[in-house]
Amino acid sequence: MKPFTLTSVLRYRQQLEDTAAIRLAKAQRELQQKDEEFKQVEEQYSSLLSKLEEDQSLGMTVDTLLRYENHIDWLKQRKNELASQLEAARENVRKKRDIAIDRSRDRQALEKLKEKQDNAWNRYIEKKEAAQLDEIAVLTHERKLDDT
Repeated sequence: MKPFTLTSVLRYRQQLEDTAAIRLAKAQRELQQKDEEFKQVEEQYSSLLSKLEEDQSLGMTVDTLLRYENHIDWLKQRKNELASQLEAARENVRKKRDIAIDRSRDRQALEKLKEKQDNAWNRYIEKKEAAQLDEIAVLTHERKLDDT
């Protein structure tokens, strides 16, 4: 009897691999969004510092200086939050990539197993056919000997 063909298992493993690839792509998009947001806040921070320096050289009121400092503090805090979110997103991408690689390796290993199993089955069938052909040849040869 022919062994289990592994087709359904391979199909399931392919689905797992596809799902892992989709999740990896989603995590990469989230990382890219966080990175863009972080760069945007950094840009706002630098432009605010340069504007503060420019305004200070022209002279400013204490009230305006306090507003600048409050906004700078808020941007620093936002940068720190985004930096931690960015690091978490990088870690998430790394984990999703590892999962996708593992799923791919699992599927490839099963494909190799299926190929080996199919080759072994084909060799078995060929041996059976060869044995049957040998038996037919022997029977045919015996008939020819009996006829003479």
